Amino acid sequence: SAATADLERAGLTDWPEQPVPSEVRVAPGGRPVTVYPALVDEGTSVAIRALRTPVAQRRSTWAATRRLLQLSTPSPLKAVVRQLPARTKLGLQASPAGSVPELLEDCVQAAIDMVLTDGGGPPRDRAGFRALQADARARLVPLTGEMVTLVEPALAAAREVQQLLDAARGLSDDTLADLRGQLQGLVFPGFVSATGRARLPDLPRYLRGMLHRLERIPAAVARDAVAMTRVHAVHDEYRQLAAQLPDDPAVRAIRWLLEELRISLFAQSLGTRGQVSEKRIYRAMDEIAPTG
Repeated sequence: SAATADLERAGLTDWPEQPVPSEVRVAPGGRPVTVYPALVDEGTSVAIRALRTPVAQRRSTWAATRRLLQLSTPSPLKAVVRQLPARTKLGLQASPAGSVPELLEDCVQAAIDMVLTDGGGPPRDRAGFRALQADARARLVPLTGEMVTLVEPALAAAREVQQLLDAARGLSDDTLADLRGQLQGLVFPGFVSATGRARLPDLPRYLRGMLHRLERIPAAVARDAVAMTRVHAVHDEYRQLAAQLPDDPAVRAIRWLLEELRISLFAQSLGTRGQVSEKRIYRAMDEIAPTG
C-alpha cells in the first residue's frame, strides 16, 4: 500500500543496508494498523514487503535469508557428488522425492537451514549476514554431504514400503489409504528441508515401522483396525490445531509425536524416541491450543 511504499524494496541480492524494522504502525484511510516488514523470497532475488502477522514475517524472512545465502555462496553440489560412493549415488535414483537434482538441491536447502539455526536464525543487520555467509562458505559442503548420508537409508526404506504397498493384497481400502498417506507425509519432494536435520535420523525407523505393520496385518486385522482408529482420532485433532497455528514449532513437534505413537501401536519392538501415548499428545495439544 502507499502507507508502506517507503519501506518496500525489490530485487535485493544482498542483506539490506538499513536494518528492517520489526513492526510499523500505518494508518491507511485513517485507520491505524500494525504491519510486520519481512524479507520475501522471489527466486533470483528477495524483496521487502509488509506482512500481516509476526508468524508470516518470521517464516518469510527465514526463507528469504536462506535464498540470499544460496545466491551468495558457491553451490556445494559438485564437491558433494564427487565425494559420494557409487552405492549412494545409486540409492538416490528412483526416489519418491523427485529427481536426483531436486533431491540434492533439497539437501542443500536443509544444510543452509542448519547454518541459519546454528547462527540463531535470520540476522538483524548486514554484519550478522556477513558472519552467516562466512559460516555457509566454510560448512555447506560437509553439511550437504551429511544430509545426503542421512537421506539414503530413508529412501531405501521408502522404496521397500512402496513395493509392499504396490503388491499388497487383501488389505482394506482404509488401511491402504492410511499407509499411503503416511508414506507421502514422510517422503515427498522437499522432504529433506521440511523434516530438518534433527528428525531425519528418525525417518528410517518410522518407515521400518510401516514394513513391520504390513508384515503383521494378515494375522491381526482386527487389532490393526482398532489401532488405526486410535491414531486417526488423535490425528484429526492435530489437523485442526495445525490449521489454527500454521508454522508453529510446537505444532511441528506434535507431528513427530504422532509418528512415535504409530511406532508404539504398530511396531513396538522398534522402540520410540521418548515416552508417547495418546494422553500425552492430547495434553501437549491442549497446552498450545489457542483459547477463546
